[in-house]
Amino acid sequence: MLRGFCFFAFCHRHLSYKCVSLQPHTNDKGYEGTENFTAIDFETMTAETTSACAVGVVQVNNGVIMQEYYTLIKPIPDDREHTNEFVHGITPAMVDNAPNFKKVFPIITELIGDNTIVCHNRGADIPILESCMKHYRLSGIDIDNNLCTYELAGKSLVDACEEYNINMGCHHNALDDARACANVLLAHSGKIFADVFVMDRKHIAEKKWLSVFCPGFNWKSDLTR
Repeated sequence: MLRGFCFFAFCHRHLSYKCVSLQPHTNDKGYEGTENFTAIDFETMTAETTSACAVGVVQVNNGVIMQEYYTLIKPIPDDREHTNEFVHGITPAMVDNAPNFKKVFPIITELIGDNTIVCHNRGADIPILESCMKHYRLSGIDIDNNLCTYELAGKSLVDACEEYNINMGCHHNALDDARACANVLLAHSGKIFADVFVMDRKHIAEKKWLSVFCPGFNWKSDLTR
């Protein structure tokens, strides 16, 4: 059994139902699509790549989201005076008793397996994964086997979700961002042809509103294999 934390907060008060049929985009980078991958997103406490304080992981098999995992992480200490609390709402006190990266790594490894790692901006998330692995001298993940939906879509995660009519959820919640990233790749490759719930565009655009209300960590769910 995998245990994770899935946070919904106030964003779900502003969902609207919309029926869409998504078509695959033509990609000049030679990407032919994939049905098996694992999307991952990190949040960091400071500007240091070793300061991961939350991770969201979404495993996709045969084009379907199969497993999700979220946890806060006790970051590796550094000398930075300023934190990223204003971005994601995670305070040092919230992660004081959280597991460190070494303890959550086996679950991350299991969810990735041989899958391609998918990130929205691999220039941010892959270095975080690599730095934390190096700090604890961990191995077992092929970090070079990765794909970037930012490079595929050519726009921010919020804008890509708006284009594809995907529920963004709470931006900078690691699980919501990982799930959105997974859905962007599925939409880009034409794997999503279904009715989807879409956040009101007004609230997608109000990033300040999302940053304030999305960290409302209120519910815990067990995610079974």
